[in-house]
Amino acid sequence: MRQSLSFFSSPVFFFLVILFLAKVDADIVNETCQKVSQGDKELQYDLCVAALRQDPKSHSADLLGLSIISINLIKQNATKIGSRIEELLKSDPDVKGCLKFCKNMYSMAEHDINHALESFKSKDYETANRAVGAALSDATTCEEGFKESGIKSLLLAEYNSYSQFGLIALDITCLLIVCY
Repeated sequence: MRQSLSFFSSPVFFFLVILFLAKVDADIVNETCQKVSQGDKELQYDLCVAALRQDPKSHSADLLGLSIISINLIKQNATKIGSRIEELLKSDPDVKGCLKFCKNMYSMAEHDINHALESFKSKDYETANRAVGAALSDATTCEEGFKESGIKSLLLAEYNSYSQFGLIALDITCLLIVCY
């Protein structure tokens, strides 16, 4: 009996427990990304996993936590795009009209994302989902502005990343309200 008690207090036992807990925590990211990428063919599974794992909180998060992490990812991305637009406005006067329009659209997207975060805090997941969808739509409207003007988008790479992060947020939020 004494030997079995000593095993539970041994470093090997604690290592095994930590290893088990780390595997359980990592599985929610894999499982969530697997589920949402199967439900949304545009969403890239590997990008989903990599994006969520960037945040150290993802290892101990539940589905709600992953939703908030994903919305923060899209918010950070929208802020970066806003900064990129400011740089482009200084250096490329030929597309000033499109860039100003996009600056406005990404500003609206940031507002929508903040609304989504507020909705999560009040556990209004459907409103949060609609707000994330609106933030995606804002960015798409920016890209459509370039197309309608006959100008090649200077933000296409940024939009593609933003769109993927937005799909992650939208699809994970959908899991909370059972869209699939």
